[in-house]
Amino acid sequence: MTKKLLLILLFMGMARVGFAAELLVKLEPCWIESLSPQEKIIQHKEDAVYPEVGEIIVVKPDGWKWGKKECPPKYIVIKVPNMPMEKAKIYEGYSTEDGLSRKTYKIPLTIVNQAEIQPEGKLELSEGSLKAQIIEKEIQQIEIR
Repeated sequence: MTKKLLLILLFMGMARVGFAAELLVKLEPCWIESLSPQEKIIQHKEDAVYPEVGEIIVVKPDGWKWGKKECPPKYIVIKVPNMPMEKAKIYEGYSTEDGLSRKTYKIPLTIVNQAEIQPEGKLELSEGSLKAQIIEKEIQQIEIR
């Protein structure tokens, strides 16, 4: 009986150790940022919302097979060991029910720059470090014309 209990506890501990979340973060500025205010008006993009450098695009489980373009120079990946997906998903950008506003989270540029120079653009951060440094952006209202 004691051996069974010990094996169960050991298995539960091993299963718990292996989880993590991976955050895909925007690295390259959006093309719209290179336009002047006048060009944005001509392009009808002056009020459009585009991801900024450092913005978290999507959250996936540990070991996710990222695409060939989901690396520098366009993106980086932040791995957060021992962070359950349920917790990590709150950092994924989302739209409200009306579809007209969105809330996003950003990684500070100091961390983005540090991740960019890592092999394959991947950096590991503890959950505490992520929570202490993450930037919550204001909800942005999107106007429909």
